[in-house]
Amino acid sequence: MSLKSKLQRMKGHMALDSEKRASPAAARAAEEARGQTAAGLAAEAGGAGAFQTAEALAKAGGVLEAVEVSARAGGVLETAEVLAKADGALEAVGVSGEAGGVLETAEVLAKADAALEAFGVSGEAGGVLETAEVLAKAGGVLEAVEVSARAGGVLETVDVLIKAPGAPKTSEVSAETIGVFVAAEASTEVTAPSPADAESLSAIPAQAGKPPIPFADKWSRMQAFPYFWEDEHVMIREVRYPIGQRHGAYTFSQLNEAIAIWEASGREHPLSAAGKKADELLFFDTETTGLSGGAGNAVFLLGYSRLEGEEVIVRQHFLPAPYAEATLYQSFLEQAQKSSHLVTFNGKSFDWPQVRTRHTLVRDQVPALPTFGHLDLLHGARRLWKAELESCRLGIIEQEKLDVFREDDLPGFLAPVRYFDFLHSQDPDVIEGVLRHNEKDVLSLITLYIHMTRLLADQPSSDVSVAERFEIARWYDALGDQETAMAGYRLVADSDHVWSNRAKLAIGHLYKKQKNWQQALTVWEACIASSGYVPEEVYIEAAKLCEHQLGDAEKALRYTRQAYEQWKKRGTLLRNRTQSEAAAYQKRIDRLQAKVQGSAAEQESLLSGFLDWSDEREEM
Repeated sequence: MSLKSKLQRMKGHMALDSEKRASPAAARAAEEARGQTAAGLAAEAGGAGAFQTAEALAKAGGVLEAVEVSARAGGVLETAEVLAKADGALEAVGVSGEAGGVLETAEVLAKADAALEAFGVSGEAGGVLETAEVLAKAGGVLEAVEVSARAGGVLETVDVLIKAPGAPKTSEVSAETIGVFVAAEASTEVTAPSPADAESLSAIPAQAGKPPIPFADKWSRMQAFPYFWEDEHVMIREVRYPIGQRHGAYTFSQLNEAIAIWEASGREHPLSAAGKKADELLFFDTETTGLSGGAGNAVFLLGYSRLEGEEVIVRQHFLPAPYAEATLYQSFLEQAQKSSHLVTFNGKSFDWPQVRTRHTLVRDQVPALPTFGHLDLLHGARRLWKAELESCRLGIIEQEKLDVFREDDLPGFLAPVRYFDFLHSQDPDVIEGVLRHNEKDVLSLITLYIHMTRLLADQPSSDVSVAERFEIARWYDALGDQETAMAGYRLVADSDHVWSNRAKLAIGHLYKKQKNWQQALTVWEACIASSGYVPEEVYIEAAKLCEHQLGDAEKALRYTRQAYEQWKKRGTLLRNRTQSEAAAYQKRIDRLQAKVQGSAAEQESLLSGFLDWSDEREEM
């Protein structure tokens, strides 16, 4: 079948489809260039339907000069594909596009018989890629085909594949838009980009044998560059700050001071960095496609900050496509293995387990994960501020404790949504908010670690509240550091804070652990005699001590009855009294009463026996 017959047959199919939708249709195609017969196809379709597919196949003994395709659709333009073959050579291809929406992706691969002579892409976008031009030379003859597309909606994808003799010569363009007008026009006008245009094509230099990076200029403005590994790539964004930069209440240089504080204190603590260097601490955070665990939850961003020399460097390893996950971990492990400890916020429970799970899927292709030490600041934050702050989220702690205030920050829960939008568009503007959010997170981890170190080491310049001091003492108490815990409790007990009696209760417990029964009772009795609120537990502990260690059942009974009255008041307020608790109190009271009565009877018996013995002595 001749080329003309094929074109006429396709024209008839499109006209029939248009008539079924009550839409007029017209076609035009005729053009001559260089004495060769050129073939064109034009189709216009209007209405609520959709122009589904336009394909043109042309063969000529010389050079394919031009192809024109225009399509109007009130519904969805699903696909426009142009396949051109020639017995000679496809000399050049140029693509220009104007869109009222967004040109999401432009990919160009050009191969020639001997070598790729030239290619370029230029774009200006305020949401619209105005022009994309591709120039290829082959066979010593320069020809051109230009295709322009105008869309009022969104031009989703433009893919152009050029292959020279020895392989099929294909040019493929696909577009998806809702309620748009798309026109593709072809001409024989030869266009070549100027040196200035070529320079503006991409701020990221093309690497030989590597595919071009979509929106390379935008990535470059965001300080990101591609990392290639085994024909795949991920993007690495790198931001540097001077060590004297202030982030919230502290400068980054104070991290070195924090490490020195731990070394000088000599204290054992889960957050201690004693014996470590600043660059061994990797302040790490991830962004994932969901907040649930399991292999179905993918990690698309591995971000961290680290002191390197006189700078703090933020690096973010970003996954631009799901198939490049092995490359993501390869790039991350090359850098991460330089450190020995992770510093995270909930990283023990979420971030690092997610990394391990996803790494398992590619473990045969990349190195093993390092055996990091782990300092999870969320656990410490909950110990210190759970009773004080409405929430222990990092954002709340930043504002209340670190003097870090974010402006125009993207909420973390929107990160998965933005990532899926990026996968659809490949536009880095979509994901920039997520990158900025993650950057703030890993920088705030440095500030938070410095702040918590100063609190835990009780630095004189630290503004430690009474409530914080009590929680710090409790933490050291749990770690078995009774000396540090006792010092903290005493500061709270001697204050006018409402937690004064709670501190006295804790001091009594420490004396009890040391088997200093009398000193423990003295502290608890001082608490009972105070004018403030006395916790129910103080009476109970004093009663136990009197009954079991000091053998004073009468005093134990008195403290038990006071504890029971306190329980009744609490139960009335909270409406949570239970029969089992009341029964336990009553049982304890009955037992102590029996002891007291038994002791009194025994004393009376002893006294009676003594008097009887005295009477017998007198009679003798």
